[in-house]
Amino acid sequence: MSGTPASDVIRTLGRPSKISLAAIVATAAEIGLERVTMGEVAKRLGVSVGALYRHVTNRSELQGLVVQAEFRRKLQPPDTGQHWTELVREYADLLFSLLAGTPALIPDYAAGEFPRTNEIAMFESYLE
Repeated sequence: MSGTPASDVIRTLGRPSKISLAAIVATAAEIGLERVTMGEVAKRLGVSVGALYRHVTNRSELQGLVVQAEFRRKLQPPDTGQHWTELVREYADLLFSLLAGTPALIPDYAAGEFPRTNEIAMFESYLE
């Protein structure tokens, strides 16, 4: 799951892309981590498989991006003005629920495969 997504490379030649990395990740999430294939994502987006490789290097990277997107989406407790300690507790509860519901993610999470910068930025925004 490490590495730089192919979409980070600056493209200067050719036609503009018909798809975005966000659309690819969202489509892959709809399909599901275990069932996702580059062919199925391309089919649902109406593009060739080769077009996907301009944005992601392989299925494994795509799966990693889906997991990271799910972490960001599911681990964002609503800011209702509560004390910051309550936000941290809510975050911990959400993290526990996510990992308990998807135990296959635990080794990757424990190994630091998911960027913690999102967590830091989220908590800093609550403290402002």
